[in-house]
Amino acid sequence: MAAFGQFKEESSSHLGKARRPASDTRLRRYLSKPLNLLRAQYKDNPTELRRVDTLRLIFLDHLPPRVEAVLRDVRDLGLEGDALIRRLEALRGKYRLSPPDPEEATGQEPEIVRVVCSDGLV
Repeated sequence: MAAFGQFKEESSSHLGKARRPASDTRLRRYLSKPLNLLRAQYKDNPTELRRVDTLRLIFLDHLPPRVEAVLRDVRDLGLEGDALIRRLEALRGKYRLSPPDPEEATGQEPEIVRVVCSDGLV
């Protein structure tokens, strides 16, 4: 009976971890706020606005763990403004990060391929 209770506790803690997002939410909040402020600042400059939007698409999406570790160091430094943009662009180049494909972001469901067995046609 004790073994069942132990299994139940382990499985419920595992389920809780599975529901949590894979990336650090504090890190996302840190990046989101200055990038949104920069976006508002550059609303009249389409070139800079495009740069900021590209960085938002890349760094506010799911990232590899090694990139998240480096971003935590950036957060600890407290970079803001143009210094943050330069650092994020350097990380983008170093880790070869690109924004997600717009075709994938449309939310279309993937095609379902059906395989028909020839024995079923007889």
